[in-house]
Amino acid sequence: MSCSNKIFLLIVIIVSTVHVKSQISIINTDFSSSSSTHVFSEVSIDQSLDFQSTGQNYNWDFTNLQYSKQDSISNVDVSSTPFLYQFYFNNFLLYPDYLASFAQDRIDFSDPLGILSLSQNFNYFKLTSSSLSLVGFGTTISINGSPGIPTSVRYDTIDQIYPLPLNYGVSDSTSAFYLASIPSFGSYGQSIKREVDVDGWGSLITPFSNYDVLRVKTTLHQTDTFYVDTFQFGNSIERPTLEIYEWWAKNIGFPVMRVEYENNIITQAWYADHLHVGFNDFNDNEYLIFPNPTTNKLILDINSNHFKDFSLYDITGHLVKIGKTNGEISVKDILPGFYLIVIEIDEKIEVFKFQKI
Repeated sequence: MSCSNKIFLLIVIIVSTVHVKSQISIINTDFSSSSSTHVFSEVSIDQSLDFQSTGQNYNWDFTNLQYSKQDSISNVDVSSTPFLYQFYFNNFLLYPDYLASFAQDRIDFSDPLGILSLSQNFNYFKLTSSSLSLVGFGTTISINGSPGIPTSVRYDTIDQIYPLPLNYGVSDSTSAFYLASIPSFGSYGQSIKREVDVDGWGSLITPFSNYDVLRVKTTLHQTDTFYVDTFQFGNSIERPTLEIYEWWAKNIGFPVMRVEYENNIITQAWYADHLHVGFNDFNDNEYLIFPNPTTNKLILDINSNHFKDFSLYDITGHLVKIGKTNGEISVKDILPGFYLIVIEIDEKIEVFKFQKI
């Protein structure tokens, strides 16, 4: 074999044995739709951490992140949300552009003066091959402690969250707007300018796992507008610019890490994780719990003829429900997500983990 042929063969062998990391592409099937729950761990904020650096074939190593608490995001079927919310978002005849693929439950809100409160909040999303968009939301509005009024609000201009597919180098800018009438109060609206840049790709390491990822930066400019009928007064307030950094991997369904900056200060950071259990007495093998996941009820094989007290907590530690059981517990009235049931059996505290879907 000639010298040149040997050199060529050596190059082929070297190239064939080197792992070449390639860019991924995030498409609509990489997003979770309905009936899915994502657990994440919130990070103890450290302003010295650099979440902003990026590039091609970049290695983001956040192995040493410390989590402070856990929470979850749940996608639910639109048909399982309050019926009065569904007028715009489950109505293909009158509002086909607003036909939502799934909904997400959001936290309750009360203003500092205790005048206005919003509960049973759901955002409605539409997922297609070309975009993920926020088409509107549903909420129950209470003024000065009055009985809540279910309200469905569609965006006058739909808010496109991402253009799809997401590939390195994609850059997009969109605007959105809505104005909602609030009975006995006035009106509230918001204008949004959203800039999306896929500004990096490579590998991400978190305390939970390693991923091949795309990095997506979103810059949000938001202006709130309100008008109070009683005082015949209105105003517009510009919110601080929000920068959101997300790392997306194939077939996960949600970002595997997300960090928010406000005025260049880290305000929130979390990464995808498994559920950590904070009870020393946790043991989910000694007794059988089924079905798990479940939609309506749980059956605990505790071999007891007596009713026992139980407490049900979400994964942030908030008490959701208490009651008595001799083996069956209804969970049809709680939101999808991960939960812990604490019950005393044979003079010992047992903790069971389950998922409501």
